[in-house]
Amino acid sequence: TGYEANGEIIGPKGTPLHEKEIEDLKLFFVTGAFASNATIHPPDDEHAVWYCLGDPTEGALITPAHKAGLDTDSLSRHHIELKEFTFDSARKRMSSIRQYNDQLCVFAKGAPETILDVCTQLWDGKKIRKLTTKDRQQILTYNDTQANQAMRNLGLAYKTLPIKSDPKATSMEFAEEGLTWLGMASMIDPPREEIPAAMLAA
Repeated sequence: TGYEANGEIIGPKGTPLHEKEIEDLKLFFVTGAFASNATIHPPDDEHAVWYCLGDPTEGALITPAHKAGLDTDSLSRHHIELKEFTFDSARKRMSSIRQYNDQLCVFAKGAPETILDVCTQLWDGKKIRKLTTKDRQQILTYNDTQANQAMRNLGLAYKTLPIKSDPKATSMEFAEEGLTWLGMASMIDPPREEIPAAMLAA
């Protein structure tokens, strides 16, 4: 709970992931950070706890990146956004074009079903392979399961653009097609601490 990067990254077996396992997930965390405009800051004179400037949902993607050992401020400085296709309610996703690992890449996030619609490949934790009908169904089923538990879900995906692509001339349609599905981030908005007392008072 909150934006402070305390705690560990836990695997499916309930045990903390090893450094190598976290490194294998790096692109997932990087994408969450690159497809966000929020920033996270430590306590100061005006804030008693770590706080977010920008959209809280985007801020919630920054904290796990910090937990994975990434310096998101440094990442943003060294991989500046070259073009952004902002979120809109029709397509329910956004994407950011940045230079990363000597390649021009698109980093996208949005409603899982809309991100899935523009994905043709899947990163399975070890390699990139074709996204199958079975994969799509499993992802959508998982999305429904999480949503039924009051989770807010975001799909994350990316792709590399052709060499010598011009970010400014790249259309949204081209940028957001043929993506590689990286995974899903699920978060919950816990009631504020003052809510129970306010309800009793009401």
